[in-house]
Amino acid sequence: MSSRLSKNKNGKQKKAKKAKEAVVLPVDQCVCRICMSDLDGLKNPLLAPCFCKGSLKFIHLVCLVEWLKSRPHSIPTFFCDLCQKQFNPSSISLVESYSSEQQKKKIENNPQEMRKAFNETISNIDSIQRRLNKLL
Repeated sequence: MSSRLSKNKNGKQKKAKKAKEAVVLPVDQCVCRICMSDLDGLKNPLLAPCFCKGSLKFIHLVCLVEWLKSRPHSIPTFFCDLCQKQFNPSSISLVESYSSEQQKKKIENNPQEMRKAFNETISNIDSIQRRLNKLL
């Protein structure tokens, strides 16, 4: 590893830190750390959610969501237990929106969940009506 020399305020030479260069991996090296697939699509993109490197760097959105669900509750949700760093904001946003979509699908495809959501809505409407009646 080569380093450049520069002079500090006192005129003494010191080693300058080499700037980190972005490394672009060939597509065939971008594989999911969970399922080991290199498929990358709009609905299930390969993400680099944290500071993991090498073969642990990438994970599919769906694999990440499932991994987060299977971890112990003692580990913070958006925290990588491998590199010990917080996930980046864009990955957090993708996980949250995907989870929200899945919750909607769960309700849409399950009559019991639909009934529960309906009853909660009716209950909320009743509560609002009672409050309005008290105000008027």
